[in-house]
Amino acid sequence: FPEYDARIKPKTGRAVFWFNTIERPGMEGYGTTVAKDMKLAVDLRSRHSGEPVYNGEKWVCNRWVHPVPLDNGVRDETGI
Repeated sequence: FPEYDARIKPKTGRAVFWFNTIERPGMEGYGTTVAKDMKLAVDLRSRHSGEPVYNGEKWVCNRWVHPVPLDNGVRDETGI
C-alpha cells in the first residue's frame, strides 16, 4: 500500500481485509440509501499491488462486500 508506505507480510492461515471506498459501514446513509441513488467513491489510498513470488507458492482469494445487492443499480462516483 504505497500511499501508506506499508507492506503486508503474509502468514499462513491469516487474511487481510480493507475497504476500498470512502464510505464505510456505520456512516450516515451507508447501505440505507435507495440503491439507484447510492454512489461509492473509490478511496485511491487503497491502491496496492502484489509482490512477485521467488520461492514457493502464492494463494490469493478476493471477497467483494457490497452494501446492497449489485443488481439494485449501485454505481461508482462516475455514474457508470
